[in-house]
Amino acid sequence: MLFLAIAFQTLVFALYASTMLSHLRRGEISPLTFGEASIASVLLLLGGLMYWHKSGYAAPLFFASALCSALAYFQWPTPFLLTGAVVAVCGGLVSVVVRRRVAKV
Repeated sequence: MLFLAIAFQTLVFALYASTMLSHLRRGEISPLTFGEASIASVLLLLGGLMYWHKSGYAAPLFFASALCSALAYFQWPTPFLLTGAVVAVCGGLVSVVVRRRVAKV
């Protein structure tokens, strides 16, 4: 389920990237906001890959993605940035819980 949410969020970002570029060209969003949103999407995808490979780096990547997405959302409130932050926080929490359960076994 987590992988579906990450894949869907990455697909939404990829489809919305051209709109973001047009907003950037018109000056409606800053380059910082565009960069934060892009970094958030890349970190979310990397976090999903690290989670798939059962790496301990998944949780920090997810939480960094949530932070970048939240920062971009406060500057430019669009729904896909909010859902990206929610997916990233959920991914971070799931990876922490799974990692602790595996460590106890």
